[in-house]
Amino acid sequence: MKFKIEVRDERSGPWWETFDIEGCTDEARIRGWVLATIKSFNDSLRPGESPRSFVGGIEIIDEGTKHHKWTKQNLGTKADHRGTFDLMKCAECGCTGRRYGLGELGIKRSAEFKAKKWVTCPGATAANRRPAGTEKR
Repeated sequence: MKFKIEVRDERSGPWWETFDIEGCTDEARIRGWVLATIKSFNDSLRPGESPRSFVGGIEIIDEGTKHHKWTKQNLGTKADHRGTFDLMKCAECGCTGRRYGLGELGIKRSAEFKAKKWVTCPGATAANRRPAGTEKR
């Protein structure tokens, strides 16, 4: 969910910061995340940094960026001329790709999912899913 929070430090007045955090689905979860994040920030201050405090303002902007929920499709790692990779598929929308290396940053979407629409997960809607029996093997 995308939201803004009002914070301040001892040197200046309050200001708003914008975040896009998956899993913060309501104001109570946002508040919990904010308090934990500010505590973590304050516990790791470097010399010259001022501790921050949460003023209390929360403004929900929209649902935020939807991230693909990638799942590995192959049992063993495969290889091609670019190196080793795993076949990946989004559990929500059916988008497919190859993961080179570790983490989500190494996932290259398949040719049919290169359009900008697929940069973020459009979700599990009937319009996004392939008709039954048309999946690539």
